[in-house]
Amino acid sequence: MNDNLMDMPKILIVDDEKDILELFSRVLENYYVKTAENDKEAEELLSKEVFDLIFLDIIIPNVDPLEFFKLIKKISPKSKIIVITGFAVENVINQMMKLGAAGVMHKPFNHINDIKLAVKRVLNE
Repeated sequence: MNDNLMDMPKILIVDDEKDILELFSRVLENYYVKTAENDKEAEELLSKEVFDLIFLDIIIPNVDPLEFFKLIKKISPKSKIIVITGFAVENVINQMMKLGAAGVMHKPFNHINDIKLAVKRVLNE
């Protein structure tokens, strides 16, 4: 890892789809990025470092999305969270927005620049 990446905002991507993790890692290569494929990996990373921004897939196998969102907010209250989803789960999205989600992105992503723009918007870059 480049030393200058240590000064960059820290971003965590939580998604059970390896393709999505790889896409985000590639698109955000100029940022400090960590990935987690499940809730346990995410919790472990969050216990070790504070992330400025978390991209959180709503649907992770064997995980209640709302409870996991609340847990992340509790573990890392200063992190901004953008929820990502490929499904129409408006009730869950609405509840997460009420609990402080910074935004929502729908899969498939129209353009990879949408990811970069979301980061810049949420982190006020």
